[in-house]
Amino acid sequence: MCNIVFLLIVISLTVTIINAYHISRDGKRHPVRKVLQVQRSDVTDSTTFLLPLSEIIKTMGWNYVIFIHDKVDVDLVRNILEFVENRHANLKMNIYELTGNRRESMRDILIQRYSQQSPVPMILMLRNSTTTFLKIANNLDLESNKTTNYRTNSYWILLSPSPIIIDYFELLLEHIIFMNVNDTVEFSTKNTRNNVQDIKCLVQQYDSDLQHSKCSTTNLYPQSSYKLNRRNLKIGTLESIWIKKRVDTGGIADYTGVVADLTTILANLLNFTYTYVQPNDKKYGGKKNGKWRGLMRLAERRDIDVIIADLTITMERSEVVDYIYPPFHMENLGVLYKKGSRQSNGSSWFKIFSPLHWHVYLLTIASILVVGTLLAVVDNEKTYLTKRHVVRNNACGVSYLIISLLGFVSVRGDGIWPKRDAARVIVAFFWIFCVVITSVYIGNLTAKLTDITENPPFESLEGLIARPDWTAGFTGDSLSQATVSNTTNQILHTLWQKILECNKTDPNVLESNKTIQVEKVLNSNNYAYIVSDPLYFVLSRNDCALNTAGVAIPGLSLAIAVTKNSYLKYDFDSVMWKLSDNGFLKRLTDQHYKDNRPLSCKLKESNRSMRLGDMLGCILVVSVGMAMAFIVLAVERMVKRQHILRGRC
Repeated sequence: MCNIVFLLIVISLTVTIINAYHISRDGKRHPVRKVLQVQRSDVTDSTTFLLPLSEIIKTMGWNYVIFIHDKVDVDLVRNILEFVENRHANLKMNIYELTGNRRESMRDILIQRYSQQSPVPMILMLRNSTTTFLKIANNLDLESNKTTNYRTNSYWILLSPSPIIIDYFELLLEHIIFMNVNDTVEFSTKNTRNNVQDIKCLVQQYDSDLQHSKCSTTNLYPQSSYKLNRRNLKIGTLESIWIKKRVDTGGIADYTGVVADLTTILANLLNFTYTYVQPNDKKYGGKKNGKWRGLMRLAERRDIDVIIADLTITMERSEVVDYIYPPFHMENLGVLYKKGSRQSNGSSWFKIFSPLHWHVYLLTIASILVVGTLLAVVDNEKTYLTKRHVVRNNACGVSYLIISLLGFVSVRGDGIWPKRDAARVIVAFFWIFCVVITSVYIGNLTAKLTDITENPPFESLEGLIARPDWTAGFTGDSLSQATVSNTTNQILHTLWQKILECNKTDPNVLESNKTIQVEKVLNSNNYAYIVSDPLYFVLSRNDCALNTAGVAIPGLSLAIAVTKNSYLKYDFDSVMWKLSDNGFLKRLTDQHYKDNRPLSCKLKESNRSMRLGDMLGCILVVSVGMAMAFIVLAVERMVKRQHILRGRC
């Protein structure tokens, strides 16, 4: 009796172990996944899975899918295609039929259909080759020289009439849905622990006994929210004013600057880790003897994944990299020079006339002549008040009025007492005009006499070229040098010839180290440095030593770049456009131009003379006064005429 009980216990344990594990052909044990099942009486047995399949396509918002099948289940394949075509009229399907177990044809399909611009949706209906196909896709990213990213940029639906035996821990593909094609509906998906889990929202939609729940992308593909899923990227960079390397006492390198901040932001948004790589030759990259150097060399050999540096966009570099748009900054190639001494405006016999432009003086003289003439016409009979007695003159001359108005302009008035109302209006508005002119003159004269400004040696690139006592230099072996030396622009060509002449006596004018070039500017009173982003060198100092003048090449675009045909371009493009649209990129690059100079460096501009355009208000005042005077004069004449007519009556 005891033997029988013991035997039953052994049989029960054996059955339990068999149910818990499945032993594959390679001898490995795989846990049997538990799946939710639902049967529907209103759908035929062979098409029970089609409604969930349609729901997945709709939820993911796919515009096209790649459908791969073999010749084993021809009728079932026909039903799938007809159903999907009827339910999704705008869906484009690329259909491939595999014959046999040819690995070459499977690999060709994967390489041919990979898209960098959008995720790749794949539907597999392979009875005998599913595992083989997945293994090829799993290893393709390593074999394609980093031009594909099936690991995170592909979404798979595996249709199979029998359970698929896969080692989930070895499978790098992150987005997979398993569906059994039989009389029951079974849904499962790969989760973040490299195992499978049930897709409950799909079952709930097709089982009336369960509470309805709408599916989302993360329900169907749980790892889709993890972006690059902590993948380690090698980022090529180069120390510059945009990114600086700092080594602490423990020997650990740390990077600071706008580019370093941008790298951290991108890593957080796309969920990747990174390692900085710098080229040994410390070059951004250009061709020399037909071979790339610097960062471009690393990108060509695919020793790096991304270049995040102040890399200028050029057509030549696009041969080996793809730029990420939009650029994160636009800068100019300009002139940097040392400021001269601050000087006063000097002395001049005619400085007293500098507050007003000569056009304003002409306007004032013309106003005196016009107003004097009008007063003589409007007010024939005037009374002039002198200091001792009153003189009445019924026939006042124009010259006498003009002489009186000259004193009026000096805000003395000189005893003008018009009799008629029209004349009084003219005098009142002319008085306002005189007050404004006098106030502006006194204020500008005070500023001119006390103003101290800097006299720049030149104000443009042409001015630098025209100064024989000034020398100029470039950052040697750089993009700016290559651009200017091969330009067809006459001004830049003349500048390059000037630099070549300077190079004969001073080889340091083509020094490649920017720090040495800036020191050369500071130690010389007649050396100009042609450099990209000269404004940064001015604002980053804590003194007033440097200044900029002129632009050699405007609008140089700085952008991130990825290796040619890289799988990363789509993700980086999407994130950079979002950062640009919400204004974050501009706020980030504005930190680059923080003004560290003392307040004494911020010189006010030279006070310019008051011009005619600035006096339009005064002209308006005089014009309004004249118009009102004529209106008053017309009214006076009408009233006087009425009195005359009444007297005759």
